Amino acid sequence: MCLVGEPPQTAPFLPRRVDLWWRGQRNGSLMLILAYLLTNNPEWRHSHIRVLRLVEDEKAREPAYRALQCLARASRMDVEIAVVVSTDAFPEVAARFSTNADVVFLGFVPPEEGGEEDFFDFYGKLETELGCMLLVSSSGQADLLA
Repeated sequence: MCLVGEPPQTAPFLPRRVDLWWRGQRNGSLMLILAYLLTNNPEWRHSHIRVLRLVEDEKAREPAYRALQCLARASRMDVEIAVVVSTDAFPEVAARFSTNADVVFLGFVPPEEGGEEDFFDFYGKLETELGCMLLVSSSGQADLLA
């Protein structure tokens, strides 16, 4: 896990928004568990968790929504689910939908040798748009659906 950027300085105990971009099951369960743990901190207790997923066409919306509903039930967490239909690149969509979030959880796969520069460029651009991000890479052991 890696924290990128700083959380906004808001008054303690005000409601905050936590956005979690679900881009695959490997990191998703761990991100949801970490979001839950964050919201157990007294300053984040009244936070609203939103789980978002980007799909490319309308016919993928309903299956994606059902999969996220299943995850929400398995986690026993009260989360808002949003499926975004767009063919725009992920950084543009994330910036459009999560700019006002207090923290954004994003999963990642560590770059292969030689891919480090592209990796840092990609997440650097996101950090410019989103501010505080928690980048999460899981071994896949944390699976809420298991």
